[in-house]
Amino acid sequence: MQLGIMPALRLLGRKWLAASDDLVFPSIFELLFRFVWLVLIALVVEVLYPVTWQCQSEGWQGGAFVRLYLCATLTLQAALMLLLAALALQSAKGTITDIDARKMVSPLLLIK
Repeated sequence: MQLGIMPALRLLGRKWLAASDDLVFPSIFELLFRFVWLVLIALVVEVLYPVTWQCQSEGWQGGAFVRLYLCATLTLQAALMLLLAALALQSAKGTITDIDARKMVSPLLLIK
């Protein structure tokens, strides 16, 4: 590897104009945004989850679909927050040209 050349991010067989160290602040910003979103969804779940048990319809026509949606949304938000925290930590490692320290950035982006 030559010194002084900004390494590009390689993802899906392509070379992108962003480097793997450019994702620290966007990840932190999105993490804060998703935290607020998670709190709002948790408040909705707190209010609506008990009400869904009062639905008279059976199966997916009743409250089961709403309960599944609310729980899945909370789970996805929490999982994305964990991925964003890991992405911010991995992206902050090493120096600008030290791509070996940030080798997990591409797989984390693929999972996200």
